Amino acid sequence: MHFTFESGPMSQFKRELRRLWKKYYIYPGSPMNNVHLQIGTHTNKSLCQLLVKKKPPKSMLTDSALGETTTAVTITNNN
Repeated sequence: MHFTFESGPMSQFKRELRRLWKKYYIYPGSPMNNVHLQIGTHTNKSLCQLLVKKKPPKSMLTDSALGETTTAVTITNNN
């Protein structure tokens, strides 16, 4: 189970969920005794993370008609 991390009221969420899980779901004869609860967090992406340039996938760099990789050609003028 994943939730978005917050530093406010949700900071104790993992601890509280585990406490409630043990109180209401884990008891002798419970079918949930063999279930392992995993709790993880997602972070909100920052503007920097959203604007980072990533290398395009190889499929975008390959000419699908020829099956060859295309390369950029730079022409310089020495005048």
